[in-house]
Amino acid sequence: MELWNKDTASKYVFEFNKYTNEFKEKIIDKLNSSFSLKVYYENRKRQLNAIKNSEKTKKMLLNVKQKYPPVLDFSQISKDMSNLSDCAFILTAGGEGERFRESLIRKGFINKDYNNFTKATFPVPNFPKNYGTLQINLLLIKYFCEKSRLNIPVIVTTGPALSKNSQIIKKVIEENDYFKLDNLKLLEQNQRLHLTCDGKIVFKIENNNVYPVTNPDETGGPFIKLKEKMSFQDKSYLEWLKSLRCKKVIALQATAIYDPQIILAMASVSENYDCIGVGVLRTNFKQNDPFGSFVSIVKRKKEKIFIVEQDIRNNITMELKDSSNKFYLPYNTGFYVFDIDFLLKKDLPDYATPPKEILPNIPKSPKIGYAATDYMPLAEKGAVLAIPHDSYSVIKNAEDLYNIWQIAKKYKILNLFT
Repeated sequence: MELWNKDTASKYVFEFNKYTNEFKEKIIDKLNSSFSLKVYYENRKRQLNAIKNSEKTKKMLLNVKQKYPPVLDFSQISKDMSNLSDCAFILTAGGEGERFRESLIRKGFINKDYNNFTKATFPVPNFPKNYGTLQINLLLIKYFCEKSRLNIPVIVTTGPALSKNSQIIKKVIEENDYFKLDNLKLLEQNQRLHLTCDGKIVFKIENNNVYPVTNPDETGGPFIKLKEKMSFQDKSYLEWLKSLRCKKVIALQATAIYDPQIILAMASVSENYDCIGVGVLRTNFKQNDPFGSFVSIVKRKKEKIFIVEQDIRNNITMELKDSSNKFYLPYNTGFYVFDIDFLLKKDLPDYATPPKEILPNIPKSPKIGYAATDYMPLAEKGAVLAIPHDSYSVIKNAEDLYNIWQIAKKYKILNLFT
């Protein structure tokens, strides 16, 4: 195996020659122990692929026909717990939550030295036992299990191995005795090097040690990781779910609180589709609307559902309405239902975020990974489940803690556990 040395580090590490000899040696040691040259080359290749894909995406609406996507009406769907019998849950809890943390500091919830932090486990005011949204989601699933007499499998995805996010969530779940869920597993995301635009590795110094700047595999990373072998078992997470007779995966954000009927509706509509995105219908569509939009694109006589972001959509996208002429395109919530065989067969393209800060005073560059939104156009039979806009809330900043509590109160979620 080719090892890092001063020559390769000088070539691929950002401002390597500005470090002292002591730190140069530490950087080389860290790379050889954690990110081999082979891993770096793979990260760089994926970065270049992702940037190319991003450029193609910007042109995706040129010379194609856009249509209103197939929509399933939440109000017309029967919600029955028996439909959970062949379902598993994925709760994504691996986000770093830096914006949320900064807003908590500004509002005086925490100080800048507060380290025992993850967005999904941060205590929501008025929640019992200082629980966060992750704990409430797990209690809700436990409630479903008890009422339906089903043993529903659950996978909680965390940050990468050894990250604070991973360690804190693992501790919370262990302290709560896995919430009495027999088939609850933790899945640590993979991580990528957050390279500069010209492919250089950036290091930060903490407590006289050096660490490369990395990021999780983005929103699609947890679903790709489901195909990997589980620890101490000769099967992947998806194969494990199939061995438990699961056919569908209900993917929820662990940083959100929902009307429980949404989850039952997701289970109910899953039978006839391999990929369902959950969306909210718009009665207006403003230019500064920040949400991704579900839209069908017809190309070469094939119709596929895409989720187009704010910088991709055009005037045609924003003018499309349903057959009633009342609703504009539904916007994405980040909740999905996937057929397990679909996840086993499909791979996601490399994805680049908009430019993000690496470290202060260093030019921003995209983070590289996978986007869960890219599953929609891969579906052979996809649809959008349209839910009411006021039936869920997701934590993004400190102000959302109040919204989370209001949703929990409105749908009497905490009453389910008493």
